[in-house]
Amino acid sequence: MLRMETASDKWNACELVARRMKRSNPDVVLSALRRLSDRTQSPTDGVKTMILLRVCFDCPEHELPGVSGFGWVSASEGERGTVSRTVAWPVVRKYGRFHLRDSIDGYLAPGLGYDGAAEFQWMLTNCAWRSCL
Repeated sequence: MLRMETASDKWNACELVARRMKRSNPDVVLSALRRLSDRTQSPTDGVKTMILLRVCFDCPEHELPGVSGFGWVSASEGERGTVSRTVAWPVVRKYGRFHLRDSIDGYLAPGLGYDGAAEFQWMLTNCAWRSCL
């Protein structure tokens, strides 16, 4: 019988990678994220990295790294007339499970792409590793 991958399977895989990152030398993780950032081609390539970092870290809702005008675009937020600029967005953990609270439709940064390595460095200093990992 063919088994289909579920959303729960994908979140479990993401948590497994997050646990490995937490237990690894941060310099090794940073190096891997830099190499990954150098390889990305599409504006949406950084989405998986962004989600993974939000699974790894529990960041305060009010903290914002970087420069204004940069950030993720969400059609579902736009339809509601809201824009989230918190580091925790869009990953939420409720009832022992992770989920996305909005769609992720791209990253806006004039002339730049998403830099997961820089965000990882910022999160190491300003956020806590999730205790569930």
